[in-house]
Amino acid sequence: MVGLLTAGIALPLAAQPSITGPQDSALTLGSMQDSLPWSKYDNEHWHGLYIAIYGAIFGYLDVPLTIIPFNNYPRIFSELAAGNLDISANFRIGDKPLRINDSMVCTEEFFSSSSWGAYTLKGNDAPRVSQPEDLARYKVAIIRGLDTRHLPKFNDELLTQLSEPNQLLMMLRSKRVDFVIIPQEITEPWKADFGVDTQEAMHLGDYFAHLCFSKRSLGGARAMELNEQVDRYLKSERELDTH
Repeated sequence: MVGLLTAGIALPLAAQPSITGPQDSALTLGSMQDSLPWSKYDNEHWHGLYIAIYGAIFGYLDVPLTIIPFNNYPRIFSELAAGNLDISANFRIGDKPLRINDSMVCTEEFFSSSSWGAYTLKGNDAPRVSQPEDLARYKVAIIRGLDTRHLPKFNDELLTQLSEPNQLLMMLRSKRVDFVIIPQEITEPWKADFGVDTQEAMHLGDYFAHLCFSKRSLGGARAMELNEQVDRYLKSERELDTH
């Protein structure tokens, strides 16, 4: 799933963060525990695209990292704001501002981007939508923890939240939902692995991922220092890849 990375960023994805157990000197980062292909915590081990990216960033900075599993993304961010975590990834869509406050500082550079859309099965009977508000009339499935504030208000009976992308596919293929909201990069493996023919009914925007550092847990000076180091690293990787 390298397509989830911004085209201009080349990170050594084999690097792994220090996650064998709590360490006094290690920084704590919150991540979703069951959200493949991005991150998954299984049998006391982490894997996934974002885990590899975290490992590349903090391995380069020689900063030990302990990753804490969560099953709800908003909870991760609230823990960061409260100072109970040192670091969290923060995701935004398009030009909408990051959800930050005075308790944290976030990188200007982003480490990944992904184009999200509403997908449905191909066919003459496929439902048609022309604007995001139209989705509210249909049964929709999304990844649990996805920030839906840019989407229309769904009726709880029509919205299904699932942990893994493949679960979304099963819902769509069995026609238990009309649409799934998912990155476009996921659909190609679906077509190859499962023979399911999907189509993008509506482009919903591009998501960008930044790292945020808690001033409450790290102290203002250390949070700013780490933030600047990560920004420089991401910028240098982008510049290297363009030459």
